[in-house]
Amino acid sequence: MIPGAKLLEPATKAVALVSLLLAVVYESWLGRAGWGNLPVLTASAAAAGLIGGRLAPLRTSAVILFFTYLSPIVFQLWLGRFSVEHLLVWSGALTGLLLGDRDRLIWAYPARWRFPLIFWALAIAIVWPITALREMDFASLALLERYNIPNTGIGGSPRMVIMWGMDTAIIHLLGLLWFNWLLQHATELSDVAFQKWIAWPIAVSAIVGVVLALYQGLFDLGFLNIGQWASRHRAGGSLFDANASGAVAAMWSAGLLAFIPGSRIERAAALAGAVACWGGLWMSGSRTALVSACLPLVAVSVSAANRMGLVRRRRVQAIGVVTALLVAVLLLSGTAGGPVQRLKDTLPSEFTREALGSFAREMWNRNGYGAAATTLIERHPAMGVGIGLFNLSGAALPTSIAVGLPADNAQNWWRHHVAELGFVGAAGLLIWTVVFGVFLIRTSADGERRIPAAALKGSLVGLGLISLVGMPTQSLPVTMTFWMFAFWYWRLVQPSWQASTTDALGIASWSLLIGVLGTYAVTMLVLARGEQRPAMRAAMGEWRYTYGIYDPKIPAPEGLIQRWTERHGVAVVPNDAPWMTLAVRAQHPDLQKQPVKVRVLVNGRTVVNRTLNVDMPITYAIDTGTAKRAIIETHIDRTWRPPGIPARHPDVGLSVSWRFGSEQPPGLPVVTAPLNR
Repeated sequence: MIPGAKLLEPATKAVALVSLLLAVVYESWLGRAGWGNLPVLTASAAAAGLIGGRLAPLRTSAVILFFTYLSPIVFQLWLGRFSVEHLLVWSGALTGLLLGDRDRLIWAYPARWRFPLIFWALAIAIVWPITALREMDFASLALLERYNIPNTGIGGSPRMVIMWGMDTAIIHLLGLLWFNWLLQHATELSDVAFQKWIAWPIAVSAIVGVVLALYQGLFDLGFLNIGQWASRHRAGGSLFDANASGAVAAMWSAGLLAFIPGSRIERAAALAGAVACWGGLWMSGSRTALVSACLPLVAVSVSAANRMGLVRRRRVQAIGVVTALLVAVLLLSGTAGGPVQRLKDTLPSEFTREALGSFAREMWNRNGYGAAATTLIERHPAMGVGIGLFNLSGAALPTSIAVGLPADNAQNWWRHHVAELGFVGAAGLLIWTVVFGVFLIRTSADGERRIPAAALKGSLVGLGLISLVGMPTQSLPVTMTFWMFAFWYWRLVQPSWQASTTDALGIASWSLLIGVLGTYAVTMLVLARGEQRPAMRAAMGEWRYTYGIYDPKIPAPEGLIQRWTERHGVAVVPNDAPWMTLAVRAQHPDLQKQPVKVRVLVNGRTVVNRTLNVDMPITYAIDTGTAKRAIIETHIDRTWRPPGIPARHPDVGLSVSWRFGSEQPPGLPVVTAPLNR
């Protein structure tokens, strides 16, 4: 390996690991508002995972994986409630396992996958901190602790937006790094060891989850079925989400078939579990899960027939087509209820050209979410709107694009991430999707590995297909299942593969990767301070956005707006007329002895930048242009506390007042400051 490239390998892996750790730590710290013990418990789980990863990595992984689908139940029974941030405890344990690994600074991806997967991981590692800083306006933590301002046109406080973005980043990074961990340990993970320490623990977790879904659907929909699902006559399962639980059941209905070459007991347990998964899938009512579960059945049928030598290749293909048609007929002629009826309601009532065209358009636009994603991609094609921002940003678009949409994803996994990361940030993800898809098409296993590989391939392809009209992998447990299946399939079709230094990237590849991502990071920072800044978005989207500037409740002359500021304040105000008269005043009683440094900007243009030592207003005439909003921003190096103001009020930095008029105020210095994106 070239020396320069050799240094970049551990450095970039360290960046990804540190970014994951920071995301887990920071989100758990922010999540303490919902549960005060979250940071301590997450840190404890991470410490336990780290120690276990150092001393007994496989045994530790088995314990962690057993709770992949059961963590929500643990918290529901323990606390009487479950929130998504509670999964940080499980994420912390797995993060600790990755950090405790003796070869933690090695990229173990196969040569053909290495560039896009490292690019993908590093893009996420650098984009979430920039997005988080942007959403708190590069200000102090007070913006997260004291203010509940909307960062989009339909709400979403800085805390909420940042936590959602970090949660998305954790899903990406944890999946990518755990996949790398599995590849690192591929040599020591024989088929028996892999099934014992990795596959069976998570499979048992899945079976427990589908048994719960079966109990809910057959006997008591109200039992541990929190949220909206009971009212919709759907079983939420162990994930308390019918769609995510349905996706897990669909994947494991195929994944359990991969245990068939094992012992008689394993084979019986696997078949019983697969049947249970079909039952859990049915109780979830998930249409996409039903579709994705049918593909592995076809793949396994074809593979079994081909392996047994019963027919020639063309007849095998015919059997596959007939099997698919039979499955479709059986499903579509099933009894009412479950996913079949929901699937029937989705399909066009008649198969005319117009009806099929309307159906195709609806599947692409998905109630407006697809159209919203397309619009955001057109507006921000290269850089995106920021990780975790689509759900609120898409729903906040003008009503001509998205009519009254609740916050949700783009209903297409790739489109969603292009909207959030841009084509540059999502390049690794998109490239690897193509490379992995080609790999699935071109490969198959031999001998007794053929049927397990076919089952896993069918499951992976099925998940990919339903991800065109949904986002099951927005759930962390579903994502972790995907990466485990991807590794499992890889080892079945490449049984002799082991990580090698010859797979490492060369200096040219590293130069391209670092150059593109460096440009991406710098551009994201520039946009975060400019057109994608929350205050700028609020001004262009015309919603109220103010912090650090407040009403002192002191009477002001008619037409004049008077406010006090803290050390740093921002206010997006209605721009009622093209001319603003702005007056700034520091009223500190000790100004002559201790002058204050003041900076005031309007629409990003500096209006005042000077040291004040007298209590006299400074007044300017500002040409604010034709935009409907103006941004006022103030900075002062110290504050003071006037006597008599309530204790709950912050100290005072500046007194700022303004009014708008249609004509230029005479006799005042003029500043031109139109609002430009």
